[in-house]
Amino acid sequence: MVNKRKGEKLTRKIESSQAENIRNINYKILRNKGLTRKRKKIDRNPRVKRRVKYEKALKKLKSKGVFYRKAKDIYHGELTGIKDHVIKSRNLL
Repeated sequence: MVNKRKGEKLTRKIESSQAENIRNINYKILRNKGLTRKRKKIDRNPRVKRRVKYEKALKKLKSKGVFYRKAKDIYHGELTGIKDHVIKSRNLL
């Protein structure tokens, strides 16, 4: 049993000394993608791509006039009227 423990200690020392000499792998080696085409930023994230696609589709539909606009979206003027006694500007003099 004593010999096994000494052997374990020796192998640990050898492994630790070899680990110091090994260089770390970089991202390119880690992913191992090879040659791939350059993608747009939107194409990298499928969730964002779908969201942008949806927004474009909405713009097309709105330009066709598919969506009904309710009366509250239309401006009806100042509801309380124009107050002639209220001054919201400053005198420069």
